[in-house]
Amino acid sequence: MVKRSHRFQNTTLPMRTMKREKAMQQPNGMPRIKDVIAQVKRDQPPVYANHAQISMTNNEIFLDFFRIDPLVEGGVSVEAVHVNRVIIPHSLGKGFATAIANVIAQYEEDHGTKVPNFRVPEGSEKIKIWE
Repeated sequence: MVKRSHRFQNTTLPMRTMKREKAMQQPNGMPRIKDVIAQVKRDQPPVYANHAQISMTNNEIFLDFFRIDPLVEGGVSVEAVHVNRVIIPHSLGKGFATAIANVIAQYEEDHGTKVPNFRVPEGSEKIKIWE
């Protein structure tokens, strides 16, 4: 096996690895997003969440995901377990919200169903996506 120095790192990689990495790059040298997503799917197991909280600072939007287990015997509830936090810039917020709404609308159209919305609306809401 022929080894050559990888131009982006100080490591030595097999030639076939270098060819595969080069094939995964766009003309500008950046990796293609579908390849990055595939790598993340392989490296990180999925995490289940059934509750989300969203907050915003002057710089970012925080998406906190929790898992709340149903009531256990005797009606005692288990506290929520924080499973993940995603931080995004303001510039991604509206596009992210629109993308989620469009994916759900497409699913409903394709399957002839309505996804239930259990969220209790707040009086201060500025936008109504679903009635």
